[in-house]
Amino acid sequence: MSVEVSVRTLDGTRLSGTFVTPEAPAAAVLMTHGSGVTREEVGLYPPLAASLAAAGVASLRLDLPGHGTSGGTRADLTLSGLLNVLDAGVATVAELTGLRRTGLVAASLSGGVAAYYATRRPELVDRLALFYPLLDYRQRFVFEKPWWTGGAVSDEAAETLDRQGHVEHTPVFPLGRAMLNEAFWVRPDTVFGELSAPVLFVHGSADPIIPLSSSEKAAASAVHSELVVLEHAGHGFSPAGDTAAEVANSREWTAAAVTAATRWLTP
Repeated sequence: MSVEVSVRTLDGTRLSGTFVTPEAPAAAVLMTHGSGVTREEVGLYPPLAASLAAAGVASLRLDLPGHGTSGGTRADLTLSGLLNVLDAGVATVAELTGLRRTGLVAASLSGGVAAYYATRRPELVDRLALFYPLLDYRQRFVFEKPWWTGGAVSDEAAETLDRQGHVEHTPVFPLGRAMLNEAFWVRPDTVFGELSAPVLFVHGSADPIIPLSSSEKAAASAVHSELVVLEHAGHGFSPAGDTAAEVANSREWTAAAVTAATRWLTP
């Protein structure tokens, strides 16, 4: 069964979601996506939801604030806001299924906050599956930027923040001041030693955005982890080009990711 649902966060933002469930689920997961995409996570989440349902696992996948058909704006998105999205999603999964604990499936942007949430709410999180997760927000959102100089944003970037309320991270994802400040203090890259829930990492060896080494380091520090490396896969398991062979590779990487995550998340 697949139904569309609406989830309300504590600040009143309405999130659009899709709930997929077998008749009597033995387990359940919440899925959150990366920046600039939707709850489909560039074609990864629908086949994963179907595979999980066939294995007896229910799933709820949400559009993040400012994405898809959810309310809110991307410029207002913060790490604390994402943690509250997870909290609302986990509560909704429990309400829909009657299950006490939920698995977390997260990709890219939401990967780090999913791990951080699991260390703060261990009684609610059963296990995690992280696809090419962004774990060091400070590095990605601040230190890599040309406008970060001398331990602060440049005067030009500060003027841009004053004028429009955000600076550009990518053409589809702006960074507001709140997000920039939080990146220094919400540090998922440092919490994997505290993580009690088993965690699966699935990462492409040729990811040009979030290097494989990020997941390798986190997997090595986690108590119970597994790392699946998809050789030659890029970020989002995307093909390097649009030839038939490259598209076929992308489909194979997606299928491999679905198989690995289904195995990991099935009781």
